[in-house]
Amino acid sequence: MCKVSRAGVNIIMVTQSLQDIIPEINRAVMLKKGRLFKDGPKEKILNAVNISSFFGIFLEIAEKDG
Repeated sequence: MCKVSRAGVNIIMVTQSLQDIIPEINRAVMLKKGRLFKDGPKEKILNAVNISSFFGIFLEIAEKDG
């Protein structure tokens, strides 16, 4: 998928697994029970506060190798 993204093609990816999100993804949209929960730049949306609230559990996030 990285070659496609580098070629300037837009990618819309739907996943339930955060580890599937490739570095080329710039924007994240979180839907909960069919409604918009969060929308914005990946770096601002995918953080411990939002993800904890989304899943209803406390968690911490560690970034390794980008």
